[in-house]
Amino acid sequence: MSKHSLQVRARRAGIWPCLRCVAVLIGALLAGCGWGGGDEQKADYDPPRIVWARFEPSSLGDIGGTARIIALVTDASGVAWVRATLTRPDGSQAVHDMTWNQAGYYEVSIQVPANLSSADQRYYASISAADTRGIASQAVSISPLTVRSDSAPPPPPKL
Repeated sequence: MSKHSLQVRARRAGIWPCLRCVAVLIGALLAGCGWGGGDEQKADYDPPRIVWARFEPSSLGDIGGTARIIALVTDASGVAWVRATLTRPDGSQAVHDMTWNQAGYYEVSIQVPANLSSADQRYYASISAADTRGIASQAVSISPLTVRSDSAPPPPPKL
């Protein structure tokens, strides 16, 4: 029996509108549940989420030293890379690839030279990331690293 003859018979019996509704309903149900499997995961079209990022420590004495930039970055499809763009007090920039560590976050160590000026110096950084699907995040700025000058008083003790 051809498709056309089934349609003619359904129309004569007065059930053609009902059959069309049932077909549309079944199609919608199957499309809404992933064809009935239920175990499929949604495709990840979101960029990585930079949960937090900071310099550690947030300040150094006038002799400079080593500071770390650390960040917690997550993504459903996996993080491909995390980068820190460091802006020095003179305005020059350097891009550093951050590595994942056993504590579960990304980090990079930077060497900060002594501050020979009479004013505090600030280093700024922004963090960006991309996932394994190639979707990149917007850069996120973090609070600056301060390198105190020799003439600046030390910060008050933490209680």
